Amino acid sequence: MSHIITIEAKYKNLSVIKEVCESMNVQCVKGVHDFAWGSKVEGYKVYLKNWYEPIVIKEDGTIIYDDMTEKFQKDDKVSELTKFKNMYCLKETERLLKKQNLKYKIYESDDEIKIEVSAWKLILIMEKLNTYIMRLLI
Repeated sequence: MSHIITIEAKYKNLSVIKEVCESMNVQCVKGVHDFAWGSKVEGYKVYLKNWYEPIVIKEDGTIIYDDMTEKFQKDDKVSELTKFKNMYCLKETERLLKKQNLKYKIYESDDEIKIEVSAWKLILIMEKLNTYIMRLLI
């Protein structure tokens, strides 16, 4: 039997955010950012490599960023954001599995990460558009 669910990630765990930033060697600072379009957003500012402005992670776990600039269209910028999101989801999943004392193995390829949990096979597919599909095989 197989079950498929779609997951909408919320980036609320500050310790995981900081851990991801540290592993990506980027800065994370709490504060208010004044975006070029005139909006001020409060949260944790993450300065991804080669980005003109930081992404801002709000208290509710949503990420705000400027995707209207000409500079954003470079693939390396999109991949830096995707890398951040994927690393966050993987680290948060690992944290929750450890908290529940579940044994697991992680298998990574270019386009997906598979997590085998105890007697179940839990497959977390991380796509470029940051859509997470979890398939539980029983």
